[in-house]
Amino acid sequence: MKTSGWIFWIKILAGIALLIVLYNKIDNRESVLKAFARLSPSYILLCFALFFANIGLAFLRWRYLLKRRFPDLASWDIFGSLMFGYSLGLLTPGSLGEMGRGLFFADRDRVAITGLNVLDKLASQIVLMSIGWSSIMIMIADGTLLGEFNATAILIPGTIVLLILWIVVLNPPRLRKWIHQWAMKKGTASRLHSIAYALDGLKTRDSLVMMAISLVWVFVIYFQYHVLIAIFTDLSIKSSILSASATQFTKTFIPITFGELGVREGIAIFFYQHFGVSEGAVFNGSLLIFFFNFLIPSLTGLYFLFQIRERRNGKSGFGKANS
Repeated sequence: MKTSGWIFWIKILAGIALLIVLYNKIDNRESVLKAFARLSPSYILLCFALFFANIGLAFLRWRYLLKRRFPDLASWDIFGSLMFGYSLGLLTPGSLGEMGRGLFFADRDRVAITGLNVLDKLASQIVLMSIGWSSIMIMIADGTLLGEFNATAILIPGTIVLLILWIVVLNPPRLRKWIHQWAMKKGTASRLHSIAYALDGLKTRDSLVMMAISLVWVFVIYFQYHVLIAIFTDLSIKSSILSASATQFTKTFIPITFGELGVREGIAIFFYQHFGVSEGAVFNGSLLIFFFNFLIPSLTGLYFLFQIRERRNGKSGFGKANS
């Protein structure tokens, strides 16, 4: 078995092990499985509505970006590349596999698409990290987290890093120039230059559009956390947003399991418990987040993976849908 295969199975086993540990710890105090009896049709419908909103916003951002560089791309192909990326992202640390969306297109500059993919990922992550970082600082400042801990030592450097990232993503022309300069210094021009050329024509207003879509997308995710945990217990929207944003921020730096399974649940319990929220409710809600935001999209992406294989075998093709 190849090393990548071993890593894949180790991540799955690690995630399952973490879930078992958390389940046994929580179930000793409150029944985890019985809590699912509270699921009602109205909640399930709302969950699916938020799921489609999540996917729809991600598609709008990716479509907007790709159309700026490849205006003739069909919307169905763009959607296919997005879902294909979800499948790849589920299997890699920090969803880095999403950077492989360019592999979906056989007749385009894949490296250029990867450059756009980087910008798309950067926009969403900066918004997510900015809100998550701010939430953690708020919880520290009001004593909810870490008691009387003085956050100045981490507040200043963290804020500086985020400001630099905002400056970079809001200035595509300057980012393009920096990549070109870096390529010239490294002497590995072809791929880096292709990534830089992907940013041709993009302006600050384009970045602002992407950041605006990302902002709505991130808050849809936070609301998903709130709704899915509220199924099992009562909690305030403020505590949900603070805890969910802190969870999304923190789990990004601990990519040790398959789809962050187990890690997400443990981190969410850590933050929500500071607001007195039931551990069992957070555990169940986080599992549903995994189901809606990671498992369903990745399984949907398998359809497009099979389509790529058929295309390579000359059985079918893409690009037939109108944009």
